[in-house]
Amino acid sequence: MKRASLQGRDISEQAFDLTQDTGDVVLTFTDRVSTIEGAVQVDNAAKTTAVVLIFPTANTAWTDYGRGGRRVNSTTVQNGHFTLPTPPAGEYLLVAIPDDDATDWQDPAFLAKAAAVADRVSVVDGVPLNHDLALKRIP
Repeated sequence: MKRASLQGRDISEQAFDLTQDTGDVVLTFTDRVSTIEGAVQVDNAAKTTAVVLIFPTANTAWTDYGRGGRRVNSTTVQNGHFTLPTPPAGEYLLVAIPDDDATDWQDPAFLAKAAAVADRVSVVDGVPLNHDLALKRIP
């Protein structure tokens, strides 16, 4: 699913009242699924494992971001590489962190700290993105 709208308003990631007439709900699907992928520089000698986080630049989207996690997401780095499905089009922050730093990655206070060291990326619908990262510690 790419988008859901009710009366022209995007409801893809929010609750809405099902007791009302929903005749004007529009669901948009795509068969052009794309990914964000890249390499992560990790210290293999120290046996460091890593996680890559992607989250919106707007901190208002760091809470109540929905069950699907389309805007705030993570993946484990495997063999120095990562792949994530692209979130909806927009501006995002992308960061690779040591796995042991990632216990609170869904907490907005943690994301605020991660934002200070993250890279900014632009996501365009249907366009794959390749972005390499260096491992960052969250202060």
